[in-house]
Amino acid sequence: MPVPREQLWLMKPDNPLAERLGCGFWEAVPKSPGVYVFWSAAGEVLYVGKSGNLRNRLLSYRSARPQSVSRKIIRLIREVSRISWQELPDETAALLEENRLIRLHRPAFNSANKSPETYYYILLSRPAENALGLELRMSVPDGFQGDVFGAFKGHAPVRAALGALNRLLYRFSAAHNGGALPRELVRVLTPRSFTHTFDVPCDSVHRLVRDFLGGQQAGLLQLFEGPEAQAEASAGRFAQNQLQDDARSLSHFFVSRAALNALIVSRFGLRTSLLPQADCDDFRVMLSRP
Repeated sequence: MPVPREQLWLMKPDNPLAERLGCGFWEAVPKSPGVYVFWSAAGEVLYVGKSGNLRNRLLSYRSARPQSVSRKIIRLIREVSRISWQELPDETAALLEENRLIRLHRPAFNSANKSPETYYYILLSRPAENALGLELRMSVPDGFQGDVFGAFKGHAPVRAALGALNRLLYRFSAAHNGGALPRELVRVLTPRSFTHTFDVPCDSVHRLVRDFLGGQQAGLLQLFEGPEAQAEASAGRFAQNQLQDDARSLSHFFVSRAALNALIVSRFGLRTSLLPQADCDDFRVMLSRP
């Protein structure tokens, strides 16, 4: 038989915030945008939130009752000893400060944004006139001679796009020679580093890859549509569904990551095309705001 919800509450039915903080506290809360912090009696940050109207948001906690809010909120209210707030110019600034405070304090009652999303850099090298190298890195090695792109969000989608890009380039490499893909390029997790060698200088391919990863133009995707691709698929050397999946993966990567990064650089007048990993989440937040 299910346990009645009332038996799961970890506090008395009455809300202790009004009495605990006093009338003066609620009257002083501004109606402006900002962030607020819930503190425990031991001085620990329990929760960080943001609002376009601090007074309305904090009053909603004062009036919260077990019948109308989640058990988690009730537990939070029960543990709060004091509340602080910081006024900010607008909701965007409040959201950015909320992200910063959550990453700084990692509050027990916040479930999201406790650490920045994983971001990666893609390194494009030219070890020889007729060779191209691609490498996935969490950081840029000192002294690297080549082009660096990123930071790009998310391990799985970036790794999938890199695999698709390597398979595409392999089709035009000297090692292909009409054969099937090597085993390392058909695994779910393709290599983090792979070098392609071509029969002739690869200036045009290098330019296509550089423009694609830099979010400038997606002409690289036209290589999926050429007669060579269709002939190879018909001959069974490259499955048609693999070509289609790779095309979709790279198209999505270009729109959601490469072109988005280029837009961020342009919109905010950044002096470098490389986005710092620690700031990527904040740039994406600012870009989404009017």
